[in-house]
Amino acid sequence: MAEDFWQRAAAPLSKLLARNKLKPSDVDAVELLGGGSRVPKLQAVLSEALGGRHLDRHLDADEAVVLGAGLFAANLSSSFRLRKFGMTDVAVFGVSFESNDLFVPAAPPIDPATATSKKAWKGKATKAAEDAEADGATASGKSGHVVKSLLPAGKKLPIKRAIKYSNLTIDGFSFDLHYNTSTVHGLPPGVEDPQLASFQVSGIQDAIKRYNSSGVTTLRFEADYSSLLHFSIAECVVEVSIVEDKVIEVQVPVSKVNETGVTAMGDANSSKSAAPAADAAKEAAAEHMKDGATDGAEQKDKNDAAEMVGSGTVPPAAGNDTTGSSVNKTVTVKKTIQVPRRKTFHVGLAVSGAGPRHPPLAGDVFAAARSHIAAWRAAEVVKAATAKAKNDLEAYIISTREKLETDENLRQVTVELDRVKLIEQLTEAEDWLYGDGEHEAAEAFRTKLAGLKATGDPMVTRANELELRPQVLSAVKEQFEAAEKIVTGWAGTKPWITEHEAMGMTDKIKEFKKWLQQQIDAQAEKSATEDPAFSSVDVASKWEAVQKALTKMDSKRIPRPAPAAKSAAAPKGEEGEPANSNGDKTESLEDAEADSGPGGGQAKQGSAGGQQQQQKPAGGPNGSQADSSLPGVEEQGLPVHEEL
Repeated sequence: MAEDFWQRAAAPLSKLLARNKLKPSDVDAVELLGGGSRVPKLQAVLSEALGGRHLDRHLDADEAVVLGAGLFAANLSSSFRLRKFGMTDVAVFGVSFESNDLFVPAAPPIDPATATSKKAWKGKATKAAEDAEADGATASGKSGHVVKSLLPAGKKLPIKRAIKYSNLTIDGFSFDLHYNTSTVHGLPPGVEDPQLASFQVSGIQDAIKRYNSSGVTTLRFEADYSSLLHFSIAECVVEVSIVEDKVIEVQVPVSKVNETGVTAMGDANSSKSAAPAADAAKEAAAEHMKDGATDGAEQKDKNDAAEMVGSGTVPPAAGNDTTGSSVNKTVTVKKTIQVPRRKTFHVGLAVSGAGPRHPPLAGDVFAAARSHIAAWRAAEVVKAATAKAKNDLEAYIISTREKLETDENLRQVTVELDRVKLIEQLTEAEDWLYGDGEHEAAEAFRTKLAGLKATGDPMVTRANELELRPQVLSAVKEQFEAAEKIVTGWAGTKPWITEHEAMGMTDKIKEFKKWLQQQIDAQAEKSATEDPAFSSVDVASKWEAVQKALTKMDSKRIPRPAPAAKSAAAPKGEEGEPANSNGDKTESLEDAEADSGPGGGQAKQGSAGGQQQQQKPAGGPNGSQADSSLPGVEEQGLPVHEEL
């Protein structure tokens, strides 16, 4: 049944080998890509077309093409940083240029007698053929059929191509682009008409009127990486010869100039002596023209090329001795010469016609396409919403019926009449879903689902609470008993938590216990088939608030001690120092640091009268002086602290 399909599947492979003049043994590797390559029969047919060789499958058949396209696009983009890698693509199908308004004359014959060798004769013939192909048809009043290969098959991409015609005199011409069906490549799969585009070019007479010639009429095309051919520009390139004046300076020998150095026009008596200088200037200008310094200007007559400009002044050369004549003396002469130049002008031609057979979207067509895509997206959103609503209804019907048949908790919290009624509703909704409601909108399915949930959800909720309620109550009871122990232990373990704060936390726990007991008592008065007095979620959320307050209080840190403030009215001990509660003298950190410095045993300023007093060693625990026999105490002036 599918034999013709397998033959068509292997045909491109055979055509590829024949086109490249290869045998199956010349192929190094054959990689299978695409999901269809997993079909065993297809693999067998391809292997048979290759002479029974093994087919390679090193890449993911589904992802290889997409991955390669993504990497290639990133390689071309300037927005991605990707290490460049080489990739060469070629035009698979050739494109030809065809016109019925022009013709290409045969290339002029090459006389073998004019060629020095056989190789040179072949070279001239080849060059003549290439020139004829590049330049195209010459001017003629006739018309003819012209076919040129614009984009040969196998040409590397991207590429720019141009077709040129010299000295056309017609005002315009038309041409077509089409697939080259004369090669083994033929037409692309699915393409029946080989024509690609049709254009009309006009405006050549405008170039002829402006420059008296049409020059080279050029049609430029570009083929991108996708092998898409674009007609970029049509123009006449005209080269025109013009003549420009140019002023040059020439060093002229003045061997015959008057020794007095007067100018040729400055003194009537010196005209004879200036004449030789003018002749010398003419000769130098002629030599300048002969050497090619006039930038390609044609050599004129010596006398005409060396005419003096302006006043004709012939000043003596700077630094030369004007008292005598010498052959090394020169003068600078300015003169004007005419220099021919060639300027190139580009004249754009008008392009009209049908254009590409499948033109890119633009204008109203593009706007219509965007509207169509927007409508398609909106339809897809509606379709997805409808499918979801339908699936939700179907899933609820199946799951609820299964619970009614197998869940024992659901049986305990419902009566037989309610279960039968719900089963009837589920059956009716299922029949509607697969019958009259199959093509309904999403809102109809949502309405049907809401009606079923109004009856079934309370039953399911009671069944779930019947199982969860004892578990939640047991867990919460253990947690608030542990919390009470924590609060009770704060007095011994965390004395910085005040009694008022501990009592506040205890009141919160008692308040929760009271509320929970009220809910338990209310639930005890209800039957299992009635709605519960409280839910497990209510208990968990309310206890969570108490638990957060407990955690915050239990994490309270030890407060830092306040810094000791000095007071002038504090009781004084020995030597004017403040006394502690036991009447013993103490010493602040600042005083100890001051005493330990140089001269610590010297007198210091008193706080009351400002008199200097000699510091004495601090007393011992009984108020007696410290043993002065301790080594280095008095000598070093070190303070002796009380032993606490």
